[in-house]
Amino acid sequence: MPTPGLQERPLNSPAETATFFLCVVFGAVFEFAVVQKLCQTGFPLGFGNATKRGNIGEESMCSNVITGTFKDTRDGKDYKTVTICGQIWMAENLDYAGNGGVYYDNAASPPFVGAGRLYTWDQAMQAVPKGWHLSSYDEWDKLMYFVGGYSTAGTELKAAGHWNKSNEAPIGMDTYGFSALPGGWGDSTGKFKDIGDYGYWWDIRFSFKIVHRWFMRHDREDANWNNSTQNNLYSVRCIQDY
Repeated sequence: MPTPGLQERPLNSPAETATFFLCVVFGAVFEFAVVQKLCQTGFPLGFGNATKRGNIGEESMCSNVITGTFKDTRDGKDYKTVTICGQIWMAENLDYAGNGGVYYDNAASPPFVGAGRLYTWDQAMQAVPKGWHLSSYDEWDKLMYFVGGYSTAGTELKAAGHWNKSNEAPIGMDTYGFSALPGGWGDSTGKFKDIGDYGYWWDIRFSFKIVHRWFMRHDREDANWNNSTQNNLYSVRCIQDY
């Protein structure tokens, strides 16, 4: 829930509502760059920035940040947590072995502290601890809003370390203690890719046999989502039930 006094900008017209619906529907079925670009910037018909309503300026930024810890009683692992405008997130990737999941390159340990395991979507749905859940589109979307908008969310949320340097984007500032990490990913053939360059996190959405992932890149300031298949391996960021 947002901090009292901080309110999300609503969809202010039938046109914006229609745009938002179209972006969600077409984004669930297609992965065309043009569709995603239109949804990020607003259709050129005055519909507005319906799906990226976090990009509304500095007034959306939230300074109410609280750090904490959580112990997973299933295996005794401790996780850092961060509360951002009322949302309680794990500040590390999930690292629970009981429902599958592997370390990058099938190694015996994670590549760096907080990287956690990589899971298929089905494994991720089963791996979250009691009292927590796999994060949803709405929860990620609100997080984007809270930190000032999609266009700079990557810079605000990325950890200062472990990301490869790029001339295209500044290093992560980790302004809110979210510590997004570039854990890479694995495909269904057993190949692992992009550690240090990309971070991917599962979204709970499932539609038309398509699932969704959120991502950040070392060479871009933004954060965003697109489609995937269930058998790829991505990281998991849990959010506490409320």
